[in-house]
This record gives sequence, structure tokens and C-alpha cells, in this order.
Amino acid sequence: MKKTLSLMLTLILALTCCVISGFAAADSYSDIQGHWAESSIERWSEYGIVPGSQGKFYPDDNMTRAQFAQILASILGLNEEAGIMPDNDGEANPNDPITCEEAIVMMCRAMNIQLDASTGLSTFPDGDSTLDESAPFIAAMVKAGFIGEDEAGKIQSSDMLTRAAFVAILDRCVVQYINEPGTYEMVNKAGIILIASDKVTLTGQTGADVVITEGASDGTILLDNATLTGAMTIQAGHATLTAENSAIQNVVAQNDLEIRGNDTIIESLTAAKNSDDGLELNIVAGKIVEVTSTAKLRITGSAGTVDTVITSADIEVSSDVVGQVVVAEAAPDTVSVNISGNSSIEVVANSTNGVEITSGTASVTVSTNLDTFLDYVKVDGNTVHSNRWNEDTETAPATCTTHTEATDEAVVATCTAAGRTEGKHCSVCGEVLVAQQTIPALGHDINYKNLDANNHEVCCTRCDYSEGAESHKFASVGNGVNECTLCGYEYSEPNIPEEDPVENP
Repeated sequence: MKKTLSLMLTLILALTCCVISGFAAADSYSDIQGHWAESSIERWSEYGIVPGSQGKFYPDDNMTRAQFAQILASILGLNEEAGIMPDNDGEANPNDPITCEEAIVMMCRAMNIQLDASTGLSTFPDGDSTLDESAPFIAAMVKAGFIGEDEAGKIQSSDMLTRAAFVAILDRCVVQYINEPGTYEMVNKAGIILIASDKVTLTGQTGADVVITEGASDGTILLDNATLTGAMTIQAGHATLTAENSAIQNVVAQNDLEIRGNDTIIESLTAAKNSDDGLELNIVAGKIVEVTSTAKLRITGSAGTVDTVITSADIEVSSDVVGQVVVAEAAPDTVSVNISGNSSIEVVANSTNGVEITSGTASVTVSTNLDTFLDYVKVDGNTVHSNRWNEDTETAPATCTTHTEATDEAVVATCTAAGRTEGKHCSVCGEVLVAQQTIPALGHDINYKNLDANNHEVCCTRCDYSEGAESHKFASVGNGVNECTLCGYEYSEPNIPEEDPVENP
């Protein structure tokens, strides 16, 4: 179905957006000899990705938004629901020329390039002209070396994207492009290895990021004695990753995935699909050290193992596969942990918003890394009244006739974190005697601190939060004195004496 949608998208865009048609081989182009992007044009023309017409490539012509989206769909095997084309006030405007800024945003989204919010664009003379929402995308591409500055030091993100510029950016991003079944030794250099086909075997070692596109959906990707130190992003749906004698640093699964193979370790896997039906991982063989998910997740398997799963959403796991489930402190709501299988499993309940465990026939141990009792946890409907609960030794809450009172210390609320009132519990049975009440976070107390004659700092009076410097907002208060209405800084206008009139000779 996804492949059909991808073909439909390509056909629709080709018919409606006047993409240059009539494929011509790179060696027949009469207008690229000596062009600065000649080698990039030759490489990608061989794939038929950006074809020319009537013996010409037209390297300096602008690309439209639809043409750009069509080419990405062709490269990645994306379907029409991919959502990579940004809109302008709710309109896609497919026939408008696309700017470099828009193109970079679309490429980052399509290739799952890690955004960089820490690096600003202030070092570039035209950095301030970039939209705030686009800046992390552009900063990521600059940091990766996929785009650079011109002779004047500008990034020219607002310029229109030419066909040559697009091919050059693509050439820098994608260090290896695989669109046919076969065995390939991975290129070991910074960039992206793009795989748009199933039945692909990868060997060797690489530090590049590997992206397995929807072109490999319902297929198999095999790693044979391979080592990946970059990230592997799997966009393909219902794909099988078979890894033999391999090591993978990080996998990002955006669709259901089956993992097979022997003597293979995946250090971390992020379940990135965010939908109502969630994502399913079937671990048939191999070992995953840590799985992280913020959306609904189901983990099944047979001979494979997962050491730890960290989740902030509902999860179903087999105790025969997973050793530990950690419910993250940041979980916004009650988390349901549904456990199958017959083995032992530990649930670390770090969220006080509620954890409901269904244990089945598994042997469950419940603990927490918080300094609190587990009265927010239920196992098979029974509330836990201790700071550690083991199904094998304690099947019902402890009771006592005379409680031994212990104090639960108060926690002071800060600007960003909630606090708690003092409470009391029984140190013998764990029963809550005086429940602690949540004190909402205080929020920042914004003040304006003068820095110099031009700026003041926007900061919080209670903590070290700062929004940085901004210009004074002056208003006249009389007698030639101007005062900033926010921080109170004053300056006086110079008193220039009137000159005596010049008499005519």
C-alpha cells in the first residue's frame, strides 16, 4: 500500500507541477561542462533522480516546491502522507519557487537529520533573516557540513534554490545511495547512507547515519559482521532487521520492526512512532541494551532480550524478553504496564502520576528510584504500601494495630518544579497517615536588569533563568530625561545652546 501511494504521489506531482521531463543521460548534457556542480549533477543523474531534458540539465533554473517534494519522494520512497512540505499560511503553494530555507527544512524532516537548537546563526551576516522555526534545521545542516557560507560569509537561506544547488546539497548529505537489492560495503565517512530498497546486505564499518526508507517496507535489511557507530533510522514499515555478528550504536524505529540475528548487540533503540495504535517490536534474536519510548509500545519475542525499557506511555511487554521496565518520572498520566510471559521482571515506578501493572503469570518486583512509598502503584488491582514490593514474598499489604509514625519531608516549590507539603506514614506497614499535597511550581518572577546604555536583561528574581538581553524601551519623563519603562534606566538629552544669529555684512 505504501509503495502504491508513493507511486501515486510521484505521478500526481509530475503531472500537475510541470517537472522537467524527458530523461537525458548526464554525458549528453551540453550545459554542465565546467559548471561548479558538474560532478554532483553527473552522480545523481545516473540514478535518474534529477533528470534533464532535450540534452540539457538547466542547472541554474529555480526549483518549485512540488518538484522538490517529488524528488524527495522518489529518493526516499515516501508516501503522500509523509508531511515533508511546509505550508505558507495553510497553503502548500506547490508551483512557487522553493527557497533554500524551505528546502533544508524538508530535507531534515525527510532524512531524520538531528536538529541543533544549541548552535545559533548569529555568526552569519544574514543569520537574523532566517525564521526562528527554521533556524535549528539550518544550524544542523551547517554543523554537519552539508551547507556552507558564500564568499561574503552568508548562508543565503532566503535565496531561491536552483537545480544545481539542490543536487550539490544532496551530494554532500548522502555519501552512499542504495536503491537496488545486493551486498554493499558501507562507506565510512560523515554523512548519510540512504537505503531505498529491500533485500540489502550491509558489511563493514561506518560512522555515517543510516536511513532505511519506506522503499524497504515489508522487506529485509541484513547486517553481516557490520559495525555502525552512527544512528540507524528505520522509516520502512513492517521491516525485518537481521543482524549477524554485528554491533549497532543506536536504532530509531519509526514503524513496526522485527529484529533477528545472532551475536548482535544494539546499544539503544528509540521507538519514535507517535500514533494511537503505537509501535510493535518483535525481538526474535539478538540483544538490545535499552529501549526508550514516549508513545504506546508493544514488545514481543522469543530468543531475543531487552535489558531495560524506559517509557512514559502505556506498554505491553513479555517478561521472557524484557528484564526491566522503568516508568519515567516525566510520564504525564497513569501508565499501564501489561506483562505477559512466565519469567521474572522488575518495574521501576518513577512516576507518581500512577502506574497500573497487570502481571499475568510473570514474577514481578516493583521498586522506585524516588524517595517515596509506592502507594501510587497498583499490581493486579492491589495498591502497594511499601517502598519495594515483590510478588514472591509479599502478596498483600502489611498491617499493624498501632502505627509507627514517620515524617515525609516537605519539598519547597521552585520556579519550574512542584513542591510538596509535609506528610506522615507508618514505617511498619507503609499506610499514609497524612498525605502530602502538591504545591504547584511558582513560575518565573520576571524582572528587568539594566546592562548598559542600550540593553537590559530579562531575568527571574528567584532563579538563574534569563531570556537574554533586549533593547531599552524609552519614554520621555520631562526636562529632557528619557527613562526605560521596564528597567528604569535614564539618560538625559544633551543641552545644545542656541547659536547667535550671523549678521549680514
